[in-house]
Amino acid sequence: MHLWSKKMREAKEKSLFGSVGSADFDPERDLEDMKKDIQRLRESVHAEAEKPEFFWKRQHNAIMASLNKPFPAAKCRPALLWAPAALALILCLLFFVENSKAPTPDLAAGSDQELLIGIERALSRDYPEAFAPVAVIHSAIEGMPDKAVSGN
Repeated sequence: MHLWSKKMREAKEKSLFGSVGSADFDPERDLEDMKKDIQRLRESVHAEAEKPEFFWKRQHNAIMASLNKPFPAAKCRPALLWAPAALALILCLLFFVENSKAPTPDLAAGSDQELLIGIERALSRDYPEAFAPVAVIHSAIEGMPDKAVSGN
């Protein structure tokens, strides 16, 4: 405020205000009037922003009513739970269960058919035919409990 007053006095002394006379223009008085106007504006804005007590009671009652209202029960909840489980089961069956259906021989075709069946069986096995006895022993060992295999 001190700097403002000093600048205004210098401007008044240099007659920069032209038509404004020294009696019409008083910077300190105008500054005080502006401060009072700003203070009145601040007070009126605060008064408008403050809500009366009935407003807050109405807000409280509306919130409490919405909290006390019972929620409707979900009707499709069991379906929503079983649908993903069924989908997962189907996907597991499709991807992880091997097709263990053995080829059925067609006896009318003759020896060529027997050769083709032998080739299909050889291709479907995970081991050569010479290792078939070892595969039987291996499957027997896998079927045994862990204590029997380790010998403890």
